[in-house]
Amino acid sequence: MTAVADTVEAWLDVVAGDARVVLVGHSTGAQAALHVAVRRPDRVGSLVLMGPTFPPEQRRFPGLFREYASNSRHEPPGLLPVTVPYYVRGGRRELTRFIRSAHRDEPERVIPDVRCPTLLIRGEQDRFAPQTWVDRLTAAAPDAWSAVTPGAHAFPFRHGGLTASLIAQAARRAGLLS
Repeated sequence: MTAVADTVEAWLDVVAGDARVVLVGHSTGAQAALHVAVRRPDRVGSLVLMGPTFPPEQRRFPGLFREYASNSRHEPPGLLPVTVPYYVRGGRRELTRFIRSAHRDEPERVIPDVRCPTLLIRGEQDRFAPQTWVDRLTAAAPDAWSAVTPGAHAFPFRHGGLTASLIAQAARRAGLLS
């Protein structure tokens, strides 16, 4: 998780220049975005965490596999051919290492240190980001609110217009978009 956050932070410096940004992360990317927002409050004007993963009960493989099976029933069939090649290319060893790193991460301990408006979004059938987990994270953040969209964990890919609208709302709330 640290390496991903380091990469995002370096990307932010190179790509965004001095601009304050809306930083958006989905799934484990939400965990990385959360760390970057805490490290760089001068650069992150608003934070959007979509489908934030791994509440404590999913930080062991049995809980994760159970939720994966349950969540998968609600995802579009075309999702696997798009995502599996990336997992294969990354390799089983590296993917396992990354998941273990994400499991060790504790977003609930990090989110109280965020200093920008934070929007948490979950799909109504998202088993990786259950409502109780999103509620807990929202309550722990100084300036946060949440939204629920149709769909499961991959909701941003099926509901792009709605997702973009919610991101724009977060930008407006932070004064980054008029």
